Amino acid sequence: MLNTKTKDKKYENGQLLLEKEDEIFAHPTKNILLAIGRQPQNDGFSGLKIDLDNRGFLKTNKFMQTSVPNIYAIGDITGQMMLSSTAYKHGDIVAKHILFGSSDEEFSAELIPWAIYSIPEIASVGKTEKQLLNLDVDFQKAKIFAKNLPRAHANGEIEAGFIELFFHSKTFEILGCNIFLEEASLLVNQIALALSQKLTIFDLQKMAYTHPSLNEAFYYLCRNIAFSNLKK
Repeated sequence: MLNTKTKDKKYENGQLLLEKEDEIFAHPTKNILLAIGRQPQNDGFSGLKIDLDNRGFLKTNKFMQTSVPNIYAIGDITGQMMLSSTAYKHGDIVAKHILFGSSDEEFSAELIPWAIYSIPEIASVGKTEKQLLNLDVDFQKAKIFAKNLPRAHANGEIEAGFIELFFHSKTFEILGCNIFLEEASLLVNQIALALSQKLTIFDLQKMAYTHPSLNEAFYYLCRNIAFSNLKK
């Protein structure tokens, strides 16, 4: 059973008491997992006098250098998107900077895709709709549902799932993407590449896609937009 928008009140007599819409109800359970965030462990280098942010994570520049230039920090200790893929990218930047004195990469959290391996999977990359609204960006949203995808019908997975794509209203540059679909953890990487290369709706439409595949959802999303905005 999935309960959302609830408050945990207390645990007693083998039951977790929850509050939802001013109503208290009990959920019988033997085990409880609390996920309330992570805190940095800085004891190992507390004597180095490295600058920390207000949460206790290490401050770094664009090359992942700390306030002590010959000490770098990568991964969770930076507090930047605590994902393995983030640490990999940090490592690339540090390696290039150490080897060549500079790096052609700078870390951008918006270019790091993330995924939840549920059924269907959930994945996202780029700016969210809320961020775009708060930044007053002139954008549009395109959305396609699993029931409109030939491969989803072939897989028998059409009851749930969608892809939504955010793009700039004037330049048509891709700004972000949310995916709730089988193979979302794979599909999101194409949009991560599109973001890193500042690709547009037109660029995605011009690509050829294998058929039937879930990946061609991006073609279906972009085709009508592109043809509706072609200049004569």
